Amino acid sequence: MRKIQSLIMALSLLMLSSVPLSGQHFVPVYESVYQPMNIIFNAATIDGIDLEAGDEIGIFDTIPSGEQICVGSIVFTGPIIPGNPLPVIACTDDPLTTDQDGFIDGNPILYRLWDDSESMEFICVTMTYDLGFDVVFTSLGTALGSLDGIPSPTVDAGADAETCEDTPYTLSGIATNQDYVEWATDGDGTFDDASLLNATYTPGNGDISNGVVILTLTAYAFSPCGDHASDDMVLIIQALATAYAGADDETCEDMPYTLSGFATNQASVEWTTDGDGTFDDATLLDATYTPGSDDISNGVVILTLTATSIAPCNTDIEDDMVLIIQALPIAGAGPDAGICEGETYTMLGTASNYGSINWSSAGDGTFDNPSLLNATYTPGSDDISNGTVALTITATAITPCSGSVTDKMTLSIDPLPETPDTPTGPVEVDIHFTSTSQYETQSATGAITYLWTLSPLTAGNIAGSGITSTVTWNAAFHGFAYVKVFAINNCGGAPSDSLKVFVYNSVGVGENYGDKMNVQIIPNPNRGSFKLSIAGMESKLDIAIFSSDGGLIESHTLNNDGDIEMEFNLTDLPKGLYFIRLYNDRTNLIEKVIIQ
Repeated sequence: MRKIQSLIMALSLLMLSSVPLSGQHFVPVYESVYQPMNIIFNAATIDGIDLEAGDEIGIFDTIPSGEQICVGSIVFTGPIIPGNPLPVIACTDDPLTTDQDGFIDGNPILYRLWDDSESMEFICVTMTYDLGFDVVFTSLGTALGSLDGIPSPTVDAGADAETCEDTPYTLSGIATNQDYVEWATDGDGTFDDASLLNATYTPGNGDISNGVVILTLTAYAFSPCGDHASDDMVLIIQALATAYAGADDETCEDMPYTLSGFATNQASVEWTTDGDGTFDDATLLDATYTPGSDDISNGVVILTLTATSIAPCNTDIEDDMVLIIQALPIAGAGPDAGICEGETYTMLGTASNYGSINWSSAGDGTFDNPSLLNATYTPGSDDISNGTVALTITATAITPCSGSVTDKMTLSIDPLPETPDTPTGPVEVDIHFTSTSQYETQSATGAITYLWTLSPLTAGNIAGSGITSTVTWNAAFHGFAYVKVFAINNCGGAPSDSLKVFVYNSVGVGENYGDKMNVQIIPNPNRGSFKLSIAGMESKLDIAIFSSDGGLIESHTLNNDGDIEMEFNLTDLPKGLYFIRLYNDRTNLIEKVIIQ
């Protein structure tokens, strides 16, 4: 270490006394030396080869605008000899000059090399610093290390190639002097890892449709180098064969059938059968098939067209068509059945060997689609009145076979109960005085029993299975409740209209407090603007305003005793009946307000 320090001191004295000549390519911006930094090179190479006479080193700093300025340079007179390092000075920015003419302390040191024999500048230069020395610009500091310039990258995407559409292709790229590589495509396929030289490419639908794709390999230079290199390769994509055996079809059992196959990208085609029939020439797309005895017995045969793909694809593509071997039709309307009035019936028809089927009715009902085996039948008024209707299915033969067959079933229709009358009973209930109420309706034709309902559920409970019922009211409920009755039989129920019942509690409780407190609403009725006058208040009182259906509109709490008068503006509410509830632990009063 002492020998190195002595060498640096000697070199520094040499630099301060004799500044090296400026290079022919790199020219420093300073005019006079100011607080120089000693930068000493043990070696300087380009791709491992020593710099020679005429080559140069340039030392650069980046100014605020982003531009790089030369703050030191030297022209080689020969290679650096081991043990005899090359000194260069870089000058600090002189604060007395207008423009920046030197480096700024702490900035990164940037290097460039000039190859005089090739007339080429290298900006991709790395400096390996020795330990114990400066590694950034430092006024009057010292840096010691070795420089190496990195040459431009080279790249080869590989030879043009061919692959099948269903076979991913493994690439064989080559690159040198690169920081990293990346594959790109002008198509829509994907790479498993585009940063690998031997990446695998999977063609996209667009690539397959076009039949070709260009794949580009780019080798990126080490930063800050920007001289990237690219190369293309053409990948031919052979499409798989396609095969279409034609639409499913029918033939009569004694008629040979001419096929209508279609294929693309095929080397050859061949027909096969899962039955016992024969082809006149199985290698023709339009071969003629003659059904065998087993085909006729089964009533159906599957014919398969196989297309052999063109190399490099090695996948055979198959497609089937179903050939119906038609026999005479058979039809069944299904068993007799019964439904209720208001219901529909899904037919249980069966048929085979038919070209079409059609349902018909002896009554006035309708089918949703009379050509379906499981068509849905909706009875008409005459059907319901008669109680039964005959339904017939007709199945026709398929050309070239001829004939038709029919079958019949009887559908019974049971009536629904008659709609019951709207319940009768109290329509306004003060639950302070009335905890239960009786409601009744008239007997409905066809009803076996009755179902009573009360809504909302919070209003209370209702019990009864005949034409009368009893409601037990919920003491905490306030608002409108609805009583309804259903007439029920085995076919369902028919609901009555709802009876609307207003339920409230007018109680005032505790030591005659309600008698002592006088409540007035002025005016009443009104147009939404009114005063609430309360005289004789003796404790905290809550006030709530409700709509006629029980919805809370607004609420207040009063904490003072004596008399009070409050003004309300409800002009934005619709006309109708509203309720004001005044309550605490000793009283519960309800007053009506009418907005006209």
